[in-house]
Amino acid sequence: RLDLSSLDLAAPQQLRFADNPTGLANAATIDYGIDVTNAGYPLHATLAWSDYPGYGLIDDLDLSLIAPDGSTYWGNGVSGGDRANNTETVDLANAPVGHYTLHLYAYRVQAPGGEQPYAVVVTAAMGGTPPSPTPTSTPTVTPTALPCGVFFDVADSNPFHQYIHDLACAGVVSGVSYGYYQPNSSATRAQFARMVVRGFGLPIVTPSSGYSFADVPPTYWAWQYIETAYANGIVSGTSLGHFSPDNAVTRAQTVRMVVRARGWPIVTPATPDFSDVPPTYWAYHYIETAYTHRAVSGVGGGLFAPDANVSRGQLAKVLYNGINLP
Repeated sequence: RLDLSSLDLAAPQQLRFADNPTGLANAATIDYGIDVTNAGYPLHATLAWSDYPGYGLIDDLDLSLIAPDGSTYWGNGVSGGDRANNTETVDLANAPVGHYTLHLYAYRVQAPGGEQPYAVVVTAAMGGTPPSPTPTSTPTVTPTALPCGVFFDVADSNPFHQYIHDLACAGVVSGVSYGYYQPNSSATRAQFARMVVRGFGLPIVTPSSGYSFADVPPTYWAWQYIETAYANGIVSGTSLGHFSPDNAVTRAQTVRMVVRARGWPIVTPATPDFSDVPPTYWAYHYIETAYTHRAVSGVGGGLFAPDANVSRGQLAKVLYNGINLP
């Protein structure tokens, strides 16, 4: 899969190579630690795999490199993952000294066999005498703790990057798996209730007996967060005695929770700022209040899309602004 015959390395540059015939199962990850010991030299990393025959990529692996300062460099320069090629490369012309993490993620593995074999090679200034270009050993796989707020799928250029980063470092939001936040995915009502309670630092409420919603018993993972939000007047049910904790939370519901948690005085203008949120809409005054405080914005064209599911990136922005804006 990788031709190493043309490599001609001089000290302190070295080669590290892994040929994994077992491969990665769908959604699996693996990390390789790289220690650059000399400044002024390039770092090259390449991942390759033989994809199963078919239209487009059947099995899709992602390569990313996390630098010592927390910056993430994606394979082929495609933030979030290249979806078109079965070879991905990261090139740094001048790699600073420090510890790097080479992160491999099986974005999609669906070919027969259930696992995608791969090969990965790294050349960098790692000190010592350069080894033979013929691969002879496999680098040690070392799980690496990521810096707070760093997610492989939230690039610095993502419009929600700062909100997600700061809330993650404060322990308010977390990823859906190791290194992944999924900013474009929806969130549930239970998940957002947990975020609001944590974000506003509300003391946990544990009812001494019974529970407030039939579908949120004490055995439910977010029971205490939902009960806390309910006790503070932040949430209400979706129908008589039910909360629907696993339903996706909408943009309007998100705004209502944040406005109530923050305690902003309600703003009710005579003229609406969004054509799809008239004064008769149930969350009109909450949306207008949040908009007055610049905690939210529309989706374009004078619309707010109140009944659309809020993305995990959008809810991070609303929650961050609700906590921090005056």
